Amino acid sequence: MEFAHTTAEITLRLSDWIESIFQDVTQIGSKFADVIEQDVERSPKFYVPSSERKRLSKIAAEYLTHQPATDGVGLIFQREIVDPSSPALEWWVRDEDQFHWQEFDNDPSSPRFYDYEQLEWFRGGFGAEARTIAGPYIDYLGVDEYITTWTIPLIVGLQTVGVVGMDLKVDTLEKCLIPILRKAPNSRAALVNEGGRVIVSTIGPYGSGALIESAPTGYALKPLNVADMHLQLLVEES
Repeated sequence: MEFAHTTAEITLRLSDWIESIFQDVTQIGSKFADVIEQDVERSPKFYVPSSERKRLSKIAAEYLTHQPATDGVGLIFQREIVDPSSPALEWWVRDEDQFHWQEFDNDPSSPRFYDYEQLEWFRGGFGAEARTIAGPYIDYLGVDEYITTWTIPLIVGLQTVGVVGMDLKVDTLEKCLIPILRKAPNSRAALVNEGGRVIVSTIGPYGSGALIESAPTGYALKPLNVADMHLQLLVEES
């Protein structure tokens, strides 16, 4: 028989899990930044030659190998600082037991133009220079999955040049986090992002993607202890 945990225990477990994800992103971000800082041409704009792309690819493959829950990982530059002949997105995705570089449409005249600089995960990680969890959302111009994207600033030297990020599918998050949420009092709880969007939930009326502007009657919003973020736990009051 499983016993319910206190709300404090649930928020602690969620906070620790989220912190561990961002620690992983920070570690791979440092490895990417080392390659960019030491070996990528920057005169007058960033240019990533094929030899260095292979190094970045190896780092991404190692990460995805050891982090089976992660669906994709990479670094994304601010467009204006990248040479037009060099991809602004260096992103690798999981394909069963293999990994491949994801190609994006960077032609502004194309209907599938990937205008990522307007997206929440880039505006948060680059524009606000902050940890960001974007979604859940359908990534129509990427991998066509219901995902969340976790980003941090990509800093080379003292300059923020883009973001480092990773994708976690919502169904993967559910497998990881629903067992924690079900231990809440009455087994009814949800993880809510900084914009009030439900990420993962065990509350039928407030499923993944629902917007929570304030705590519904009978529920409370409790802050998580995640550095520099305002994530919350929606939990039924006992």
